[in-house]
Order: sequence, then C-alpha cells, then structure tokens
Amino acid sequence: IFLALAIQASLTLAFPSGPPNSACEDRTPSHGVPPQTSEPPYEFDVHYHDDHFDVAIIADSGAFLGFMMQAVDSNGNLVGRFQPKDSKSQVMTCDHTDDSITHANAE
Repeated sequence: IFLALAIQASLTLAFPSGPPNSACEDRTPSHGVPPQTSEPPYEFDVHYHDDHFDVAIIADSGAFLGFMMQAVDSNGNLVGRFQPKDSKSQVMTCDHTDDSITHANAE
C-alpha cells in the first residue's frame, strides 16, 4: 500500500484543543490564516517497523502551534489508524476510527 502523509500545520494560530470536525471535510485548519507558501519550518522523522510507522514532527522552536496528520492512499482514501505517543497529541475520527491525529493543546 502506498501511503502519503498529509499535514496541515498552522504557524501562527491554532485551535487550542485541536481542529474542528470540519477540518475532516477540506483538510484545512479553518482559523482564518492563509496557507503558508514558504519552506516549512518542520520535517518528518519516519521509521517503519513490522506492522506500523513511527512518525515524529521535528520543528524549529516555536515554529508551529498545531497540526493535523492523516495517512492517505493513492486514491485519496484515509487508511490506517493513529496512536498518540504522549498527551500532546490526540486522535480524531474523520472517515474511520482514529484515522487522523492532531495536537491536543497549543503547547
């Protein structure tokens, strides 16, 4: 299965407890800030294990306050499930249980 990670990151404002459910529809943060067009101040650290991926977002200090991540197949369908590693992240259900992960607070 081909997986692509889609992420929406806010560099200035974020909903303090994660994005609203409407973010599932259009994959935008809905906070009134235009999309960033410059080079992102973060990178992904991805490690594949036998039955799962570990994904970390590595950012410059204070670079962003929120994120939403989904695994998407080549047809644009959400696939897989997320499991937060700590209390800074929480799962969302868009199409299937725990198919998205987002920030739990603005820290």
